[in-house]
Formats: sequence, C-alpha cells, structure tokens
Amino acid sequence: MELVEGPTLGERMKQKIAWQVADALEAAHDKGIVHRDLKPGNIKIKSDGTVKVLDFGLAKQSRDREGADTENSPTLTTSATPAGST
Repeated sequence: MELVEGPTLGERMKQKIAWQVADALEAAHDKGIVHRDLKPGNIKIKSDGTVKVLDFGLAKQSRDREGADTENSPTLTTSATPAGST
C-alpha cells in the first residue's frame, strides 16, 4: 500500500474548506459578481491549505458600478447568453 503524507479529509478540515469557499463567494458578491458554476472542480486547495475558487467564466454581474441591482433595473436590459456564444 502506498504511503500518502498529509491529513485525511476529516470533519474539521471540511469545515475549514467550506468557510474559505464561503468567504471567497462573499468577496465576489460584495463586488456584485455571482459565480454561477460552483463545483468541486472549480475549487483548489494550495499546499499551505489556502482554498481558491476558480473559473469565473460563467460569472454574472448582479450590480452595476454604482451598486444598483441589475436584475430589477428599469433601464438596464440583460438577457441570457445565446447558444453558441460566450
């Protein structure tokens, strides 16, 4: 059997990771950005234990530069991304 160094993914480690993911999403939301593609493949754990949330390629801006909500704006039109485009 292979000797693998490092801790197991115990409950305490899961909580630590979850808090860091939540903090990262909160920071994005504070800037008016919604990730929209959060999944295990978009979360990396660095060797020092720092968690990074990656791939904001499907992110959506939820507020404009002045902080106004773009979802319910009477003057800003947003629509779904058409098929076949980025």
